[in-house]
Amino acid sequence: MNSYKIKINEWVKNGKSIKELAEKAGINRSYLSTYVNNIDNLGEGTVEKVETALHEFFSKKKVVNNSISFYNTKDAMKVFALLDEIANTKEIGYICGNTGRGKTWAVRKFCDANAYNIIYIRCDESFGVRDLIEEIEIALGFNESYGTTRKRVRKLVKHLIQNPNYLLIVDEADKLLRSFTSKKIEVIRTLWDEVNEDGLFQRLGIVLVGEESLPTLLQQGVNMKEETKRVSDRIFSGVTLRGLEQEEITDILDGLDIDVTEEASNRLIKRGTGKNGNLRLFIRTLKNCLKLAHSNDGDITLKTVEESIKMLAR
Repeated sequence: MNSYKIKINEWVKNGKSIKELAEKAGINRSYLSTYVNNIDNLGEGTVEKVETALHEFFSKKKVVNNSISFYNTKDAMKVFALLDEIANTKEIGYICGNTGRGKTWAVRKFCDANAYNIIYIRCDESFGVRDLIEEIEIALGFNESYGTTRKRVRKLVKHLIQNPNYLLIVDEADKLLRSFTSKKIEVIRTLWDEVNEDGLFQRLGIVLVGEESLPTLLQQGVNMKEETKRVSDRIFSGVTLRGLEQEEITDILDGLDIDVTEEASNRLIKRGTGKNGNLRLFIRTLKNCLKLAHSNDGDITLKTVEESIKMLAR
């Protein structure tokens, strides 16, 4: 699913109609409906015109009042493209980036807006092999399962062969590699190998999501164990998130329904970019700015930004 269809799905999920979107974006209603439901029935030139109008419309307003909608950053678009690719090729891929870059935000948005069969699990430091298997079982709707690790893995493999075309997303996957055992990541490799029969069939795609160190951890292996490197050898493609760019923050601020002073804008840009800035800090700070500005019926000033930052530190 392309990025414009994701935005349209989000629009409809918010209780708005295709008719309203067509009117606001200046698109022929019939063309927009066909674009959503059967794009192959539109000519290349018409598709281009529809997408140009959608781009212009969705770029105008990213933030309204105190509610910040999802913003399609360049990083988010890379995440969408990678997930879409792996969902279709059934290979193994990765998404990595430092804390606060918006990895989980973009992944969850993709999951919410897509019709793919998605298994989403999020790991933590306490995960053992059985915990990992149980999370996948729960995501698939299994009843409480018992038996040895191997027996439960075989059950998962059988189900995924009988019900192909799943995309397994393992968030915080680097935490599976920060221990003295490679057994957890070996479960992931085993699922892909046995469901896809070593790549002969395309039944299951897997995307590992984690910190920027994830590719290195996969290449080096857990304590240099060969089992972990086996996963690295199967990686088809991956993306590294680089964070917000100044122009992206400027676009977001331009979409506000209140004015932002130049000093405040520069402070927010610093908050969202550079070595110490990230998407999470920027969005949380901006939410507080909007709350303060609207309660005071004023603009967002440097003082507003500084006060918003102090609120986060409390």
